[in-house]
Amino acid sequence: ARVESALRAFLPGRGIRELGAEGKQRPAATRSEYFPVLYVEPLAGNEAAVGLDVSSRQSNADALWRATEEGGTVTSAAFTLVQDGGNRRMVVMYYPVYRPGLLPESAAGRRKQLLGFAAAVLEPRMLILRGILQFRPTGLDVMLLEHSAGGTRVLHFHPSRSRTESIPMPTVEAFQTGLHVNVP
Repeated sequence: ARVESALRAFLPGRGIRELGAEGKQRPAATRSEYFPVLYVEPLAGNEAAVGLDVSSRQSNADALWRATEEGGTVTSAAFTLVQDGGNRRMVVMYYPVYRPGLLPESAAGRRKQLLGFAAAVLEPRMLILRGILQFRPTGLDVMLLEHSAGGTRVLHFHPSRSRTESIPMPTVEAFQTGLHVNVP
Protein backbone atom coordinates (compact mmCIF):
# COMPACT_ATOMS: atom_id res chain seq x y z
CA ALA A 1 0.00 0.00 0.00
CA ARG A 2 2.88 2.38 0.83
CA VAL A 3 4.56 1.76 -2.54
CA GLU A 4 1.30 2.20 -4.46
CA SER A 5 0.58 5.44 -2.60
CA ALA A 6 4.03 6.76 -3.58
CA LEU A 7 3.47 5.68 -7.20
CA ARG A 8 0.12 7.53 -7.29
CA ALA A 9 1.76 10.66 -5.87
CA PHE A 10 4.37 10.49 -8.62
CA LEU A 11 2.03 9.49 -11.49
CA PRO A 12 -1.67 9.97 -10.66
CA GLY A 13 -3.71 6.80 -11.04
CA ARG A 14 -0.61 4.59 -11.09
CA GLY A 15 -0.24 1.52 -8.90
CA ILE A 16 1.67 -1.72 -9.18
CA ARG A 17 0.79 -3.34 -12.49
CA GLU A 18 1.53 -6.64 -14.18
CA LEU A 19 1.48 -7.96 -17.70
CA GLY A 20 -1.55 -10.01 -18.61
CA ALA A 21 -1.48 -13.02 -20.93
CA GLU A 22 -2.14 -10.73 -23.92
CA GLY A 23 0.83 -8.52 -22.98
CA LYS A 24 -1.33 -5.62 -21.78
CA GLN A 25 -0.80 -4.01 -18.39
CA ARG A 26 -3.41 -4.40 -15.67
CA PRO A 27 -3.51 -3.90 -11.88
CA ALA A 28 -1.31 -6.52 -10.23
CA ALA A 29 -2.98 -9.47 -8.54
CA THR A 30 -2.44 -9.92 -4.81
CA ARG A 31 0.68 -11.94 -4.04
CA SER A 32 3.46 -12.04 -1.47
CA GLU A 33 6.16 -10.32 -3.56
CA TYR A 34 6.34 -7.62 -6.20
CA PHE A 35 9.27 -6.12 -8.09
CA PRO A 36 7.87 -2.88 -9.51
CA VAL A 37 10.00 -0.45 -11.49
CA LEU A 38 10.40 2.56 -9.19
CA TYR A 39 13.10 4.56 -10.96
CA VAL A 40 13.75 4.86 -14.67
CA GLU A 41 16.16 7.13 -16.50
CA PRO A 42 15.27 8.92 -18.64
CA LEU A 43 11.69 9.17 -17.44
CA ALA A 44 10.40 10.92 -20.57
CA GLY A 45 9.10 8.23 -22.90
CA ASN A 46 9.47 5.49 -20.28
CA GLU A 47 6.51 6.35 -18.04
CA ALA A 48 4.78 3.07 -18.99
CA ALA A 49 7.48 1.13 -17.13
CA VAL A 50 6.96 2.92 -13.78
CA GLY A 51 5.04 0.63 -11.43
CA LEU A 52 5.30 -2.42 -13.70
CA ASP A 53 6.11 -5.55 -11.71
CA VAL A 54 8.93 -6.96 -13.83
CA SER A 55 8.47 -10.39 -12.26
CA SER A 56 5.06 -10.65 -13.96
CA ARG A 57 6.92 -11.75 -17.10
CA GLN A 58 8.15 -15.30 -16.34
CA SER A 59 11.47 -14.94 -18.18
CA ASN A 60 12.24 -11.83 -16.10
CA ALA A 61 11.21 -13.57 -12.87
CA ASP A 62 13.57 -16.43 -13.71
CA ALA A 63 16.43 -13.97 -14.29
CA LEU A 64 15.65 -12.09 -11.04
CA TRP A 65 15.79 -15.23 -8.92
CA ARG A 66 18.87 -16.57 -10.67
CA ALA A 67 20.66 -13.24 -10.03
CA THR A 68 19.55 -13.30 -6.40
CA GLU A 69 20.63 -16.86 -5.78
CA GLU A 70 23.95 -16.52 -7.65
CA GLY A 71 24.68 -13.10 -6.18
CA GLY A 72 25.65 -11.56 -9.53
CA THR A 73 24.45 -10.05 -12.78
CA VAL A 74 22.07 -12.10 -14.94
CA THR A 75 20.61 -11.20 -18.32
CA SER A 76 16.96 -11.92 -19.07
CA ALA A 77 15.66 -13.65 -22.15
CA ALA A 78 14.75 -11.25 -24.96
CA PHE A 79 11.30 -9.65 -24.82
CA THR A 80 9.31 -6.79 -26.30
CA LEU A 81 9.52 -3.54 -24.34
CA VAL A 82 6.20 -2.15 -23.01
CA GLN A 83 7.22 1.47 -23.67
CA ASP A 84 7.32 1.44 -27.46
CA GLY A 85 4.28 -0.55 -28.45
CA GLY A 86 6.11 -3.80 -29.07
CA ASN A 87 8.46 -2.70 -31.82
CA ARG A 88 11.86 -3.57 -30.33
CA ARG A 89 13.40 -6.70 -28.81
CA MET A 90 15.30 -6.02 -25.58
CA VAL A 91 17.11 -7.80 -22.76
CA VAL A 92 17.59 -6.63 -19.19
CA MET A 93 20.66 -7.11 -17.07
CA TYR A 94 19.64 -7.49 -13.41
CA TYR A 95 22.08 -6.92 -10.55
CA PRO A 96 20.78 -7.78 -7.06
CA VAL A 97 21.10 -5.19 -4.30
CA TYR A 98 21.30 -6.59 -0.76
CA ARG A 99 21.07 -5.10 2.73
CA PRO A 100 24.43 -3.77 3.93
CA GLY A 101 26.68 -6.25 5.68
CA LEU A 102 28.23 -9.59 4.95
CA LEU A 103 26.56 -11.32 2.02
CA PRO A 104 25.30 -14.77 3.05
CA GLU A 105 26.85 -17.72 1.22
CA SER A 106 23.55 -19.58 0.79
CA ALA A 107 20.96 -18.73 -1.86
CA ALA A 108 18.23 -18.71 0.81
CA GLY A 109 20.27 -16.28 2.91
CA ARG A 110 20.84 -13.97 -0.06
CA ARG A 111 17.11 -14.03 -0.85
CA LYS A 112 16.34 -12.86 2.72
CA GLN A 113 18.86 -9.99 2.38
CA LEU A 114 17.55 -8.82 -1.01
CA LEU A 115 16.43 -5.17 -1.25
CA GLY A 116 15.84 -4.98 -4.99
CA PHE A 117 17.68 -4.76 -8.30
CA ALA A 118 19.63 -2.34 -10.39
CA ALA A 119 18.78 -3.00 -14.02
CA ALA A 120 19.98 -1.95 -17.45
CA VAL A 121 17.74 -2.37 -20.50
CA LEU A 122 19.73 -3.17 -23.63
CA GLU A 123 18.75 -3.49 -27.26
CA PRO A 124 20.92 -6.23 -28.81
CA ARG A 125 20.52 -4.81 -32.33
CA MET A 126 21.88 -1.41 -31.25
CA LEU A 127 24.78 -3.01 -29.34
CA ILE A 128 25.86 -4.77 -32.53
CA LEU A 129 25.42 -1.70 -34.72
CA ARG A 130 27.29 0.64 -32.38
CA GLY A 131 30.13 -1.84 -32.13
CA ILE A 132 30.38 -2.49 -35.87
CA LEU A 133 29.86 1.00 -37.28
CA GLN A 134 32.98 2.42 -35.66
CA PHE A 135 35.20 0.13 -37.78
CA ARG A 136 35.76 0.02 -41.51
CA PRO A 137 33.59 -2.51 -43.40
CA THR A 138 34.80 -6.09 -43.22
CA GLY A 139 33.70 -9.35 -44.81
CA LEU A 140 32.14 -10.58 -41.57
CA ASP A 141 28.47 -11.32 -41.02
CA VAL A 142 27.38 -11.06 -37.39
CA MET A 143 24.55 -13.08 -35.85
CA LEU A 144 23.55 -12.54 -32.22
CA LEU A 145 21.83 -15.61 -30.74
CA GLU A 146 19.89 -16.27 -27.59
CA HIS A 147 20.24 -19.74 -26.09
CA SER A 148 17.55 -20.80 -23.61
CA ALA A 149 15.67 -23.89 -22.48
CA GLY A 150 13.23 -23.20 -25.32
CA GLY A 151 16.00 -23.45 -27.92
CA THR A 152 18.16 -21.03 -29.88
CA ARG A 153 16.80 -18.01 -31.69
CA VAL A 154 18.26 -15.08 -33.59
CA LEU A 155 18.18 -11.73 -31.80
CA HIS A 156 19.86 -9.85 -34.62
CA PHE A 157 21.60 -10.54 -37.93
CA HIS A 158 23.93 -7.96 -39.44
CA PRO A 159 25.32 -8.84 -42.88
CA SER A 160 28.78 -7.66 -43.84
CA ARG A 161 28.91 -4.01 -44.91
CA SER A 162 31.33 -5.01 -47.67
CA ARG A 163 28.61 -6.94 -49.54
CA THR A 164 27.44 -5.43 -52.81
CA GLU A 165 24.01 -7.10 -52.56
CA SER A 166 21.77 -7.68 -49.59
CA ILE A 167 21.24 -11.25 -48.41
CA PRO A 168 18.35 -12.79 -46.52
CA MET A 169 18.97 -13.79 -42.93
CA PRO A 170 20.30 -17.36 -42.91
CA THR A 171 19.09 -19.97 -40.46
CA VAL A 172 21.32 -20.58 -37.44
CA GLU A 173 22.24 -23.97 -38.87
CA ALA A 174 23.18 -22.54 -42.27
CA PHE A 175 25.15 -19.73 -40.62
CA GLN A 176 27.17 -22.24 -38.60
CA THR A 177 27.97 -24.60 -41.50
CA GLY A 178 30.56 -22.19 -42.94
CA LEU A 179 33.59 -20.68 -41.24
CA HIS A 180 32.28 -19.21 -37.99
CA VAL A 181 33.25 -18.37 -34.42
CA ASN A 182 30.94 -18.61 -31.42
CA VAL A 183 31.65 -16.19 -28.57
CA PRO A 184 29.55 -16.42 -25.39
